[in-house]
Amino acid sequence: MNIQDIQHEQFSGRTREISARFEAEREMPVRSLKEYREEENVIIGRAVRSEWSGLFLVALFFLLSNMVIFAYPATLYPVYFGMLGSMPLGLVLPLPCIVPLIMLGSVVSRVFDERYVLGPDSLVIVRGLSRFAMKTVEVFYDNVVAVSIDQTPMERILNVGTVTVRLPGDGLAELSLKGVRNPGQYKAMIERRLSIMH
Repeated sequence: MNIQDIQHEQFSGRTREISARFEAEREMPVRSLKEYREEENVIIGRAVRSEWSGLFLVALFFLLSNMVIFAYPATLYPVYFGMLGSMPLGLVLPLPCIVPLIMLGSVVSRVFDERYVLGPDSLVIVRGLSRFAMKTVEVFYDNVVAVSIDQTPMERILNVGTVTVRLPGDGLAELSLKGVRNPGQYKAMIERRLSIMH
């Protein structure tokens, strides 16, 4: 048996081991965020300040929409629901405010849609606001190749950033913990858990 045969057999054994692990993970039931909490894991959410550019645009559009409302009062659209005795029930809908409200909803959903769970042996990304629409991705630390931090200059000032976990594969797959506060702290925490696993 030559060196190439030995290397091929070692590679094939590792491939079978990874395939078996993925099959076992696929059959695992989906756990709720509460179940992850009960296991004394570290749960990380996105920081609101990580969406600073979106919040700035929302404030700018609200300011512009108010200027349009004051310049053109006809943009206020009254909506009547009916009468309560002699008093009409309804509200006045400012049409120019619809765009900033949609933008604000988008920012809020980006902040609260993803949570990250650092467990003793795995990293879990939980996506979705409700249990019915929840999707989880779990990566075991022994599959992690490297951990890095990505920050823009503004994110450095705000002390937020993206912790990127690189996984083995053809194109070096990666998972991102986006917009977390104190990214250096979480990078160090993941690296500590990696050193325990390896």
